[in-house]
Amino acid sequence: MKKFYSEFKSRQYDKCYDLFLLLNKKTYEQHLKALRKKYGKISRLVFTIDYQPITDYFGLRAGDEAIFAVSLALFQCFGGAYRIKYNEFVILNPGADYEKHLEKFNKIISNWHGVFAPYTKASVVYAEGDSQV
Repeated sequence: MKKFYSEFKSRQYDKCYDLFLLLNKKTYEQHLKALRKKYGKISRLVFTIDYQPITDYFGLRAGDEAIFAVSLALFQCFGGAYRIKYNEFVILNPGADYEKHLEKFNKIISNWHGVFAPYTKASVVYAEGDSQV
């Protein structure tokens, strides 16, 4: 994930959703291809955020705030993520101690309260890996 930080820091806007601290789908596909070529099968966690009820009730600004909260928590806990759909985020090779990071992520999200959105929800919907994610 050091590569993520260096890309974000250098402000390569074509590769990064600057506001959300996330790399985009094209960059995800490039990194996934390179990792599979180098290591074979890789591990990944796929998160989704249930922002629609927040957006419907509190407005678009609240939905963006909720997505930002999730992306910031992913950055704090995993060192970054890829945004492959509006509500779908991926962590590549989360590491053997991913459960500790996931626990920290869930704690951050469950205690979060925004200015426009009073809460947000995100969960792992898919996990893939060799012996463990």
